[in-house]
Amino acid sequence: MRLIQVCLNDEYDAQTQQVELLIHTLAEKKIKQQVVCKKNSVLHHRLKHLRNLHLLPVSHRFSGHYQVPKTGLIHAHDLAAARWAGWQRQLRGNPWLMSWHSADAESTEQLNSRLLNKALAVIVTSFPAELAMRDKAFCPVRRIPDAAITLETNPMKMTELRSHYQGRFVIGHWGHIEQKFGGQLLLVKCAERMQADFPNMVFVILGEGPDYQKLKNKYKDRENIDWVGEPKHPGDYYSVMNLFIDPANRADSMTGLLQAMSFHIPVIASKVSGFAEFISHRSNGMLFKKGDVASLEEMIKVLYNSTQLRTRLTRDANRELKEVSADKIALKHLGVYQALIKSLKAKSG
Repeated sequence: MRLIQVCLNDEYDAQTQQVELLIHTLAEKKIKQQVVCKKNSVLHHRLKHLRNLHLLPVSHRFSGHYQVPKTGLIHAHDLAAARWAGWQRQLRGNPWLMSWHSADAESTEQLNSRLLNKALAVIVTSFPAELAMRDKAFCPVRRIPDAAITLETNPMKMTELRSHYQGRFVIGHWGHIEQKFGGQLLLVKCAERMQADFPNMVFVILGEGPDYQKLKNKYKDRENIDWVGEPKHPGDYYSVMNLFIDPANRADSMTGLLQAMSFHIPVIASKVSGFAEFISHRSNGMLFKKGDVASLEEMIKVLYNSTQLRTRLTRDANRELKEVSADKIALKHLGVYQALIKSLKAKSG
């Protein structure tokens, strides 16, 4: 039975990067896959040269349904993909499962029982999302965490950045720049409060989103804030960070935190559903009160003043990274696929 991965996300965000990593890792294992994605999306362009992959770009969720084998097992990776899979099942009878990549429990409110009615399984990335999904789904719910993504680096750019930030304490962030959920405005306020007492600190903000240009234009004159955008190799910037912060008001993804941990950077995250279960305070990271700039400032000061604590946090975090390697996460997905296929074959006799 062929595996059909469906990702109709227009943006190349952290969740789409997790999907791309899974597809790449399975392709390396010679698993036959067909990928349905948005035509001319970033994912489309990044996958079109990958071997062992049949790519099917579509313009909307009502296209492409007769170009996939009706015996294929569909894995939908976002809300639009789930609707595509549900429609595919009605048209051609394909079995399907879904992944919900947001770690926050409240994010599952976008889903309804009617949509999930015919899904064979739902995969979530966090315990809060698992509990919330069990109230909606009529099928098994399996928890598989996000994988740690290995970032590419450019040695020349890394050298340039180290020279540029020499003598500075670099506080980094990478995420989807939006004021409602991203929390980047909190970083700006924190930078403003700390500038006088900590002139060597610089906040380096990576990523783009609907509010990126607005925030950049409004705060472009702040000497201790660098708005980088989406660099070609984010790993170059991670290599110079002393501290990483995810101030999100909703834990849409663990990717940024995992990337920071893989670079041995101590992390601070807002205490919200998803992050609060992933981060053990003062063990593998630090947590601050959601939306509270004073709480965030205090956590930064604690880590700034304690090299020993920063070292211990990164050491403990590194132990956990071994359990979320791309290979291990892909094998867990394979286990789900194989169990579903075995069950389908048993039912068909």
